[in-house]
Amino acid sequence: SEYKMTTTETETTEIETMMREHRIVLGALHHHKLEKGKSLLLDKPSGREICRRFLQNLPCHTPEGRKNATSDFECQYVHPDPKPLCERWQLYGTCARDNGKKCWYAHESLRTSRRFTIAFHTSTVFGLRLLERCAEIYGAENVTSAARERQESVSGCVVCVSCGDDDSSEKEEANNEAKVIKLIGKMKRNEPHGLSMCSRIYARDERTNEDQVVDFHGDGVEWRRILERVKERWYSNREEEKEENQEGENNGKRMKKKIRTVRIRCFPKEMEIEAYKALDRLIEEAIGDDDVYGLTGPGKGISARECDVALDAMLIRGRLHVSSWRITKELDQSINQALIDAENRRKDIRPLCRAFFKMEEAILRFRLSEFITSASMVVDVGCAPGGWIQALGDEMKGNSETGDDSGIIFAVDPARLGFKPPKTVEPPVNLVHLQKKIEESIDDIHDKLNGEKLSLVACDGNSSPMAVYRWVAPLLSMVDETKGALVLTMKNFVAGKRVFYEASEELAQKLKSEHQFEETYLVPLFSNSTEEMTLVAFRKKRTTTR
Repeated sequence: SEYKMTTTETETTEIETMMREHRIVLGALHHHKLEKGKSLLLDKPSGREICRRFLQNLPCHTPEGRKNATSDFECQYVHPDPKPLCERWQLYGTCARDNGKKCWYAHESLRTSRRFTIAFHTSTVFGLRLLERCAEIYGAENVTSAARERQESVSGCVVCVSCGDDDSSEKEEANNEAKVIKLIGKMKRNEPHGLSMCSRIYARDERTNEDQVVDFHGDGVEWRRILERVKERWYSNREEEKEENQEGENNGKRMKKKIRTVRIRCFPKEMEIEAYKALDRLIEEAIGDDDVYGLTGPGKGISARECDVALDAMLIRGRLHVSSWRITKELDQSINQALIDAENRRKDIRPLCRAFFKMEEAILRFRLSEFITSASMVVDVGCAPGGWIQALGDEMKGNSETGDDSGIIFAVDPARLGFKPPKTVEPPVNLVHLQKKIEESIDDIHDKLNGEKLSLVACDGNSSPMAVYRWVAPLLSMVDETKGALVLTMKNFVAGKRVFYEASEELAQKLKSEHQFEETYLVPLFSNSTEEMTLVAFRKKRTTTR
């Protein structure tokens, strides 16, 4: 990341608090459940039971059981003012009770809009990974918001990123398209694997802000007002229309305004149905008037990518963030084609196995190229069928040192590798396969090193953290003391995720204290499964940040 911390201590604390809130929103759901057998809703200040009918906005019952009580009737239960807040809403920004329509408690919406330039839409499976990666690439202070669609273990979510530039000048405001392209380009260069896990990228232009607080107990989203403002902006008073009309008048013809085709994208996605219904109603109401309605949706031979205007609406903590922007070829290429290219890139590689992407991602994210050159000595323990070997071989081939091709990739595994047919992947030319266990391979590796040191030890072991450590421990004394690295992937074969994370942290500390690895990183890569963690360690601290 090119980001460098220059904030004050107070600003740093605010950023950490904001990031902690984002992690709660995108993390695992931990609901605050009532105690067993406890059914009363208690008012915390008084300790008395809260009136349930009051919470549902219904009139209280009289002692005789009649509804519509008189004004002089006093309910025996508490009517708190204001209503207690929904705990789930406070934690996650969403409510499991039909988006809050059936919830008895109050939902406090955002008072002001969150500033952001783009938002990445992915699954909550990758939400936390994308959040942390965006903080590394763009800077934590520029990750302004995060939201999830529903309170389900797996649902859609977004991570919002701001450009971070000073938007006060008109010149900067007019260059919003360049900001969007710049931010997406930075993600494409630094994290193509994370980009391939995204299904959409939303863009936002602060000048076309039509935000509104959504009342789910009332009318919901006011799509009619939003579409009218979009029509006002894009159907009327456009420079190109003035030029077209001027040209038509010179030719003695009366030119009509061009109807704008609008593409609507919403988060959550189900809101798009109501948005397009509202647009259809406005179009029907305009039939018979002197002029047609100025907007129409995609269809009748026009695809979503061929539309003139984009309308992006994102619901974040009860506030709908709405922005419309003109679809240009450059912007469409940046937003849509970037996602397509990231996905096609993974398909075109055709690796031996999925593990290839784990090593490739680790090389890119932690800049391991300096440890994997044509002159490097590398060991991969438990390498079959050969995904990591393929990634290491490709990196060595593309990172050749002039006149020195003496590097070796030691592949240690009793099983055979998958480079033979029916696979069409060629093995690296410098591959040495020791088809035996690691305990039996130490002497062979030591002899072939001939006094040299290992630059990288890798292990994608299908086992727990300490089991993986036992496999690579005999090799750690052979790692270069000044320029050596370690890449390990561990599986959750222990009692629960918390114990798994603690065991992984323990291994990271063990490498520091006992084996002199000064810098360690413990992260879930995008290519890791939900039950995997990757540990990357370096002998010496590097001056540049990730």
